[in-house]
Amino acid sequence: GYTSKVAGGAASGFTITNSYSPETVDVKATKNWDDANNQDGKRPTKITINLLADGQKVASKEVQAATDGTWTATFEKLAKYKAGKEIKYTVTEEAVAEYESTITDFTITNKYAPKAIDYKVTKVWKDANNQDGKRPESVTVQLYKKVGNADPVAVEGKKLTLTAKDKTDANTWVASFTNLPQYEAGKEITYSIKEVDVPAGYEASVTGQVVTNTYTPKTVVLSGTKVWKDNNNQSGKRADKVKVQIFKGEGEKAELVQEIEVSEATGWKFESKPLPKYENGTEIKYTVKEVAVKEYTSTVTTDKDGKYTVTNEYTPVKTSVKGKKIWKDEDNKDGIRPASITVKLLADGQDTGKTAVASEATGWTYEFTGLDRYKDQGTEIKYSVVEVPVDGYTSEVEGFNITNTHTPEKPNEPGKPNEPSKPNEPGKPGQKPQLPNTGEKASNVAVVAGLALMAVTGGLYFVSRKNK
Repeated sequence: GYTSKVAGGAASGFTITNSYSPETVDVKATKNWDDANNQDGKRPTKITINLLADGQKVASKEVQAATDGTWTATFEKLAKYKAGKEIKYTVTEEAVAEYESTITDFTITNKYAPKAIDYKVTKVWKDANNQDGKRPESVTVQLYKKVGNADPVAVEGKKLTLTAKDKTDANTWVASFTNLPQYEAGKEITYSIKEVDVPAGYEASVTGQVVTNTYTPKTVVLSGTKVWKDNNNQSGKRADKVKVQIFKGEGEKAELVQEIEVSEATGWKFESKPLPKYENGTEIKYTVKEVAVKEYTSTVTTDKDGKYTVTNEYTPVKTSVKGKKIWKDEDNKDGIRPASITVKLLADGQDTGKTAVASEATGWTYEFTGLDRYKDQGTEIKYSVVEVPVDGYTSEVEGFNITNTHTPEKPNEPGKPNEPSKPNEPGKPGQKPQLPNTGEKASNVAVVAGLALMAVTGGLYFVSRKNK
């Protein structure tokens, strides 16, 4: 291990020098990074490696990445021995924030666990609690990421399916993407989502991590007309307004959903607000009823187009006119009473064209039936009667009773002389001599004279009535 060198001569003496060159060593330290290729951007741009000789720090070097991406530091020509004993060299590293360092020989490995996050997705259903039954059993969302200023791209293999099992309430489903990297190449990742295959009839919107599916439930509007069958309100009983009620369902379990006021101001028409067409996917059956109108009967019908007609029917109050015929003719003494008489009916003084007949067979009574009691929206009709004139009688009406009066001709009293006859006018034959009033012949003459007088009187009365 030594080299010998002799110097000098015999005169001056010789000097022998033995030289020894101590062995040296090089120490190469290698830095490895276990940090998902610096995913989170936490790797420093340089580090410091310390050299230790038998545990004592003897040198330090600042290390940066080489062009090929390697990190190395070499300590050269280091003494191998000290006092005949081989020196033990080791390396350490100045601590790197957020990294965990392990050293194997001269290899330093820095490990960093990239941060991972969970990304919660909330699905909100706006479909009136699935009123129409159109909500699917599941939906799928695709995860997208955006790094820096780059456009969002779909993350391969990252789709999340949500089902009713994920619901937190009737209209909300919640699930999560788990263990997603928070950074890429040192830049924080921005995640977003889109729904895959939006359900038919729904519109999807995304706000942050909430996907809202909106479906506008189908509605129906019930409409119809109010019809009055009361002879144009003849009796004045028609209400100023009525109420039409709309029920969901039928029978005792029917639920009132709307009450609509209908009047002349609405043209006697009604229209409901928009009503749900379905409930839990089943079509709702609605019924229309009317709040009872006093003295009217109500019926509800629908046409082929679903239009309703609410008909209120009122039977106008009817009345009758009944009267009797009274004869004042000394029990038909003169035998001129007719077999029947005819009575005309007047309404408010106007001839109605209706007639009735009274006779001995009817007990001299007559009657008009089925007569309207009111007109013009409740004005009561005033009925009266007149009799077709009867020859030889005067007629008087009291109420609806008609009295016909005839005064029979009275014969001359027995023993009373006849009035002297007037002298004959010149050129005319004289009167026949009067028979004495002495018995039957006189009586017969009196009867004949009375009948003749009655005939003349009746004729004059008839002419008088006719002229009137």
